[in-house]
Order: sequence, then structure tokens, then C-alpha cells
Amino acid sequence: MENHEYQAPGPNDARSTCPGINVLANHGYLPRNGKDITPHQFIEAIYNGYNLTKVVGFILAHVGFYLVGKTWEGKVSLEDFSNSHDIVEHPMSLIRPDIGVGEGGKDYRKISPELLDSLFSEKNENDKLTRMSFAKQHIKRRDESLRDNPSFHGLSFFRKIQIFG
Repeated sequence: MENHEYQAPGPNDARSTCPGINVLANHGYLPRNGKDITPHQFIEAIYNGYNLTKVVGFILAHVGFYLVGKTWEGKVSLEDFSNSHDIVEHPMSLIRPDIGVGEGGKDYRKISPELLDSLFSEKNENDKLTRMSFAKQHIKRRDESLRDNPSFHGLSFFRKIQIFG
């Protein structure tokens, strides 16, 4: 049986701006170093880590490799997905700093404690995060990004689906 306990990435490990992909590496479904990943490894990780069908894994892996300019026979690093501005990586996150914005040197790949606190401030009267909590945080972050990020031009319908599933 494989060990799928959480393990934080090391200083030389590659990570994406996509938390869903990072979870697969942090739990060992993908190589923990986040490097030299084959399409087959993505398919198996999606199947075993998220209990999605291998057909869905095939589609996601194929599209992901294509979007970052890799062939089906190639390998990717999770960082490749971060360097694909407005393709896999998108310019606004609910709890991460915008890519391309100084923001005091904050790393867009890491959760911002301030933005996390902002999200938690939107809990309902039962101290729970709801769809409305996420919608309010989305509006706040959109307004901040429009104000502070010159490369941000709002989110297309496709990006909204990508962010909210």
C-alpha cells in the first residue's frame, strides 16, 4: 500500500498555482518533487487521488499537456502549469496573491494569510463557509485585481467555470 500522507513540498520541489494539482503531489499520487511527470502518471493520480474515471484523467492530462505546449510523449513539471499565464494559471485567486503584481514580494504560489483571513471573515452566522462566502470573496478579489493588477481584465465565462468548477 502506498503512503498518501500529506508531505509539504521541499525547497527544490516544483508546484503549480493550481491547488488541485499540488494536492496530488503533496499526497504522493504524483511524484512528490513535482517534476518529470508523464501523462500516464497524471491519469493514475486523477483516478486514484480524486476517484475520477480514467477517461476523465485522460482528457484532463491530454488537455493539460497540450495547453503547456508538451507532447503526449513528453514530461511536465508542475511549474509548467504556473508559467502558462491565462491558460492553466489564471490571474486571480481567492486566497493567493495575483501573479505579476508586486504585492510586497509575495509568492503567488503560496496561500496569503491575509487573503485567507479575508475569506474566513465571510463565514455565515453558523460560523460556516458557504457558496455566498466564496461569492463575496470572489467579488472582493475581482475588485482588488481590477484595481491593482494591470494585466487583469476580468474573468471570462470559461475562467469562472475553471475557478468554481
